[in-house]
Amino acid sequence: MDGSRRPGAQRWRSIRYIGGSYRIPLPPGPPPKPKLSKAQHEEEERAEARAAPAAKRLAGLLSVGVTVMGLALAAVVVMAVLALIGHH
Repeated sequence: MDGSRRPGAQRWRSIRYIGGSYRIPLPPGPPPKPKLSKAQHEEEERAEARAAPAAKRLAGLLSVGVTVMGLALAAVVVMAVLALIGHH
């Protein structure tokens, strides 16, 4: 076989014990993520620490955007009401 895995192929795990071994099927779903080394784990934590201020800034901008859009909608509603009242 060329090493490629068919999409529906059964995956197995070997369990060894004194005197022999047996195979059990792996649970369905994607394979588990490999464990990170200590250096990779520390690098991931540093990346998350760098991303935290950007996330706060984005949340602040989102809050400001929602406020501005709310005020703009209120102004449009007031102008529409004034236009309907002034039309009669």
